[in-house]
Amino acid sequence: RREAAAAAQPGEAPGALDRRQLLAAHADAIEELRLASGGAVGATDDGGDDWSEDQHLLAHLRAARNDVQQASARVAATAAWRASSGICAKAADRAWRSAELEHRRLLLYDFLGADLCGRPVLVERVGAWDVESVKAAAADLERFITLNALVCESLVRAPRPVGAADPRGIVVVMDMAGLSSRHLNGGLLQAFAAVSRTVQSFYPDLLAHIFVVNAPWAFTALKAMISPFLASETLSKVHVSSSVPPEIRRVIGSGCLPQELLGDRAQVFPYDLTAEPARAVLG
Repeated sequence: RREAAAAAQPGEAPGALDRRQLLAAHADAIEELRLASGGAVGATDDGGDDWSEDQHLLAHLRAARNDVQQASARVAATAAWRASSGICAKAADRAWRSAELEHRRLLLYDFLGADLCGRPVLVERVGAWDVESVKAAAADLERFITLNALVCESLVRAPRPVGAADPRGIVVVMDMAGLSSRHLNGGLLQAFAAVSRTVQSFYPDLLAHIFVVNAPWAFTALKAMISPFLASETLSKVHVSSSVPPEIRRVIGSGCLPQELLGDRAQVFPYDLTAEPARAVLG
């Protein structure tokens, strides 16, 4: 079934998923899910408003392919994980927030701002990683997963324009320039598979677009290896290019993008390693 897409506003990229229409279309199922979930609903553990709670329920409903019973189990599992992991407290903790900022320098990612539809944009220079340093960090798998979960917390909580059609979706740019066989390390792939399972289970229905740019031949092998860990719906949102496609400006906007991604901005982390990363939106 074709999902509702919002009509483009002036200056907007067309085709944003309209979650307002989806809330209306699935209102009965969401109310049933709310009742079935009882008190185990909290999207962010911080007393969020009904809108964020409804979007949280809608995300799990969509991830469960509109099966209320399965969605209820997902919501309960997410609430249990949030309680056991203490992710909300860690998101407010100065030491963990500082650790997440350092994590950006390890994985070479940062938050660029909002795309033309108001969705937060994250860029990650995967091909430029110091693979041995990433492997060493991933050895403490629980901490590695937590730091990546904090990235999701930032993205979920990022401010959106009032009336945005898609108040949950995000856009990710993965720059593969420099990717080689050294990235195809079994232990590293297992660590990111664990991160992927956490994101899919507890932060469902986030991805609006993933642009994989500057992809060398090795990416074909890498994609084949990680595909079993990704849902087919997620794979359909991946746009792969051996360069930086002009489409990226149509979706994200040149004012958000660094010059290395056909944008207007100069001296932007993680392309300029002397620049400061964006400040975290958590707090």
